[in-house]
Amino acid sequence: MDKDLIQKGVAAAQQEAEQEKIGQIKELVRLNLTEKERWSKIKKEAAEKEKFYERELDDLKAGRLDKIKERQEVDETARRLSLMAIDTGTTWFPTNPWQSSWFITYTDSNKSGGTIRLTGKDFCNFVQGTFNINGKIINF
Repeated sequence: MDKDLIQKGVAAAQQEAEQEKIGQIKELVRLNLTEKERWSKIKKEAAEKEKFYERELDDLKAGRLDKIKERQEVDETARRLSLMAIDTGTTWFPTNPWQSSWFITYTDSNKSGGTIRLTGKDFCNFVQGTFNINGKIINF
């Protein structure tokens, strides 16, 4: 056999092996990028949900059940995420919605719940306190 032909064959084999390694490295990078993108999406959704529940808590603390109801009427995401369905009671004060009567149907994570009738003023007065959430004390 010709010496040049052998060298070309060795070089071609080395190049094929190198291309195979490059392909494997690219696949690993692609897999990592895909997983990173998936977790970024989950993180973004979690941040949006956290922001939504923070708004709900702020509105509850302020007694602004009208804002929660309005958000549920306008936003499909709010209807899906909200843990309560709010309906106006028999007494409605458009200029002072926190004094209006509200019916609130709620569910918790165990799919139990109930219905209560309150005013926004009740929430202003009684929503504050210290809560034990999964072993973590939260002052609200």
